[in-house]
Amino acid sequence: MLLFISMLSLFSADDSSATGTFDEALLTLKNDNSAEARGELQHLRTESTRNPSHHFALGRAYQSEGKLAEALREFELASAFSGHTEVRSIKEAATLNKWMRNYDDAKAWLQKGMSLAPDDNEANADLADLNKSRSLHVFGSTGGWEVDYARNVQEAGIFVGWVDWLDMYATYSVSERLFFNRKSFSIDMYAFPVYDTYVRLGVRYRSYQYPQAAQFPPDVNAYRDIPAVQLEVSHHYGAGNAISIEAEYFRPNFFWNERIYAHNIKIGASIRNWVLRPVYVTLVGATLRDPDPESFPGGGTTPSAGSFQYEHIGLVGGGFGFDGGALRAELKYVPNRDLDNSLGWSLFGRVRYDWESFGLQYDMLYDQYSASIARTLMVSRVNMLTVIATPLDILEFRLGAKALSRGTTEVVPFLFVRYRTGI
Repeated sequence: MLLFISMLSLFSADDSSATGTFDEALLTLKNDNSAEARGELQHLRTESTRNPSHHFALGRAYQSEGKLAEALREFELASAFSGHTEVRSIKEAATLNKWMRNYDDAKAWLQKGMSLAPDDNEANADLADLNKSRSLHVFGSTGGWEVDYARNVQEAGIFVGWVDWLDMYATYSVSERLFFNRKSFSIDMYAFPVYDTYVRLGVRYRSYQYPQAAQFPPDVNAYRDIPAVQLEVSHHYGAGNAISIEAEYFRPNFFWNERIYAHNIKIGASIRNWVLRPVYVTLVGATLRDPDPESFPGGGTTPSAGSFQYEHIGLVGGGFGFDGGALRAELKYVPNRDLDNSLGWSLFGRVRYDWESFGLQYDMLYDQYSASIARTLMVSRVNMLTVIATPLDILEFRLGAKALSRGTTEVVPFLFVRYRTGI
């Protein structure tokens, strides 16, 4: 911010319309009071509508408030009133177009900037990164790079970003968990009618296998194959606030009787909202309609799935976080997160620090299990340390190790690689 203020002061030094009020607006921006600065700059703009420095400063004020469309308009005016010869306004317009998912427009602005300053390393790097980020990606992992009590995880997938308003993913994975092994295939399509809102359509197919050990017999209501469809709507409001609602319908059959199916519906929601920057709070909730284990013959204890009735289960959890830009942290509490009463409650924690093209992240998961005759396990813990690196614009790595603890501790290394093909 200090560098921006210094450059902007120099930019306006030879302009007779850059009065003391303009200097006051710059000081207000320096003190991070963008709303007050915006008011002063808007007043100046009415007196000198063709002054590029006023439009540029007003764009930065809008940008800091999360008003991207307004900020983009001001940067475009700043560039126009300078005769499209000022590279700084051009690069800011490109950045705002990228944030707003106008990728073709962002490329056009960057190309315009490079025609004025071919040796501008930042513009060259931004254009190369944009071309790679919106191309075909292939990715894969081994060991399980997400925070969960899972081992022997293998994953492969692709991402396609050829259309500005559409992101598409396809993923296949296998994993070994505490009480079951799972194979999963998914397709997700994220449609963005506007840059701050997306609608996701997801298709899932999951297949479960259960260990035959006597101490872990699968419940009578244990599923075998689960086809599912998901619909999610997410909206960002303000600068950093978001709300999301998801509905899922899935039709599983049962491990003990493949000819019997259930018709289940799950609805979830989450909210993230600033309290006092850089601190925010999160709230999560979900409700599930699925078979009641006690309604099966024998009260859910005999391996003969038959007729059943449905029940409704819900959860409400939440937490708080800190977002200081390079340093971020979050702590979240979620009761009965699988909505099957196998878990009493879970505690998630994360701390991450980023610098340049590298990041270091620590994750923690503590699960308290519900009391069960069949399962004597009461507590499990996951501690993870991840190094995140993007040494080239075509490669991203996540590598590290996680400690899985439930009486004894097992250390599992993991690796995730994403390759941006540029195609």
